[in-house]
Amino acid sequence: MKRFLVAGAGFTLALSLLWVGFLSAANVRSGQSPHIMSDEVINGTLYAAGGDVKVEGTVQGDLFCAGQNVEITGEIEGDVICAGQNVTVSGHVHGDVRVAGQLTTLSGKVDGAATMLGQNVDIDEAATVGRDATILGQQINVEGVIARDVEALGSSFTGSAKIGRDLDVTSPLVKLENGTEVAGMFMYVSHENATVDSGAKIAGKTEHKIPETKQQGPEIVSPAAYFSSVIFSFSSFMMIGVLLLVATPRLMNAATNAIKTAPLATIGAGFAGLFLPPFAAVVAFVTIIGIPLGIVIFMAWIVGLMIALVFTAQVVGRLIIAKLKWQDAWQQFASLVLGLFVIFLAALLPFIGPFVIMFAVVWGLGAQIYLLIKRRGAGPLVHKEAKK
Repeated sequence: MKRFLVAGAGFTLALSLLWVGFLSAANVRSGQSPHIMSDEVINGTLYAAGGDVKVEGTVQGDLFCAGQNVEITGEIEGDVICAGQNVTVSGHVHGDVRVAGQLTTLSGKVDGAATMLGQNVDIDEAATVGRDATILGQQINVEGVIARDVEALGSSFTGSAKIGRDLDVTSPLVKLENGTEVAGMFMYVSHENATVDSGAKIAGKTEHKIPETKQQGPEIVSPAAYFSSVIFSFSSFMMIGVLLLVATPRLMNAATNAIKTAPLATIGAGFAGLFLPPFAAVVAFVTIIGIPLGIVIFMAWIVGLMIALVFTAQVVGRLIIAKLKWQDAWQQFASLVLGLFVIFLAALLPFIGPFVIMFAVVWGLGAQIYLLIKRRGAGPLVHKEAKK
């Protein structure tokens, strides 16, 4: 589990810094279908984003990418850090690979380590990994050659790979098929015995641990429940953001512009907004006459907190879109998706993850309070801010 935290932290940190890299990147490709042709050579780090991202050429540096469908068939001399609905790496990566998506597939050569997160994760028989493979997913299939350790956590695990050291699996369903070769130990955590075909070879000892069931303390969250929770949370904020974009586009523009133009004022207002409204509501509750006012204040505070994260996400997404020079009718929605994605990834970081969420909420809440204060003192500020 420690390795999952470390690998996850490294992946999310890299993805969270993606939008920062855009600000100084020289090699940026964007649009509906950014495509690096097979005879094209990119000198330095490449940042690519769009609906369908294809990299067939050579990148003489790292590759950062995001899209609905990501396909990497070329040669990457640095690391690959990408996310999308479907992500496939079938080229030659000289560094490490860190990918996340609904369906992630590795069928190429990776000289370094591979970290893969997804609903369905597949390392097929043509793949080779020069170091460790760390996998988090629901349905996991591992073939090919992994030079060192494999550590996997998922709802089901099927393997037929040649593994240079140890295999460590946590999953309710574990199966090692014919052709499996484990040079070290095979350790797995499951309520059921693993299915090991007669043609599977394990050089070291096999260790089976039963998951502990605790009567007290925090419950162990299954991978399926974890992914469901993340998807539900992301979808909920997406729905709120879409409603705001459709129903109140001027408010969305005004709030995001307030964060960009007055970051210190909005964050100060946000910290005040965390404590003053509930305190005022409690004071109002003291008197019978003030109860309705207290309810209104408290409900408004709850709603403000719920939509705050969306405003901050829109600012982050707009920074990315602006650098990519993405100009079309869907850029506002694309900003929302990219911003939420970056914040959710950053929130997974150990220790600082909760602070990322806190500051995102504070900034968004502060933008709302900032607009209310300015509107009372200077007229319809929402309209003014929206025009900036």
